[in-house]
Amino acid sequence: MPAAQLADAVAEGRCVLFSGAGFSQNYGLPDWVRLVDQLTNKLATDNAIDNATRDLVLGWNNGVQGPGKAMTVLLTAAPRARVTAQLRAILVPGQNPNLTEVVRKLRLRGLVSTNYDRIADDIMHRQPFRIKNDLSTLKLVPTALGSQSFIWKLHGDIDDVHDPADPVVSNGGPFMVLCESDYAALLQGERRSALTQAMHSVLQEASVLFIGYRFGDPDVDWLLRFLNQYCSFQHDSYYVGLQGSELPPLPPRVTPLLELDSWSNLTDWLHRLIPT
Repeated sequence: MPAAQLADAVAEGRCVLFSGAGFSQNYGLPDWVRLVDQLTNKLATDNAIDNATRDLVLGWNNGVQGPGKAMTVLLTAAPRARVTAQLRAILVPGQNPNLTEVVRKLRLRGLVSTNYDRIADDIMHRQPFRIKNDLSTLKLVPTALGSQSFIWKLHGDIDDVHDPADPVVSNGGPFMVLCESDYAALLQGERRSALTQAMHSVLQEASVLFIGYRFGDPDVDWLLRFLNQYCSFQHDSYYVGLQGSELPPLPPRVTPLLELDSWSNLTDWLHRLIPT
């Protein structure tokens, strides 16, 4: 049985779910490595990159450098518009009515996702507040915490196609965080301050449940570094992972629960948290 404190937080409506790629796999979407593989091959087929670049990116993606470095190479070689167009073609989720039903019964305070797909939009109900990584909506997080529920697309939405260097983004607009330099853009100036305040608001009010991340994922690497450096967990929180997996450096008050054989068992695991 998951930690009793976690079950209490869910029952009392003060749990916020942070979902990564492992969560989206339950809807037929790829993890980071398979996403970069598919994206690279599609761009090569579409003549957006040459075969030498394709082989280089695939080697980096499946080697020690991992998908974060591979995406940096890919975005250097291919126009961002071509990359985002192919991402939209890949990240079309299927249906998982059982997991959707379970999530809707959990009385979540909110759902924060580092995924670009539309799964969060589809599974949360009660007309939630919708927040991305733009300045205007980041400032609404304290208000959203007082609402019935909210969705926060931390790395942007699949339709946020602008490059971080674009004036729209420079003036505070949303963008997809795709590579290492994009993470840096997310943490610059006023946007970093707004992001810090938004995260601080969540951690003051709620317990966090991390699901769908693994050691080495670029999503969770930067997020945990950011939380360790700028934020403080005020409530006991939890990192759900796969049995025997290596743990990333977790902030204080975040307890690992390495209880899943695979992400396909997530529905059954979450079902045990449904308030009675």
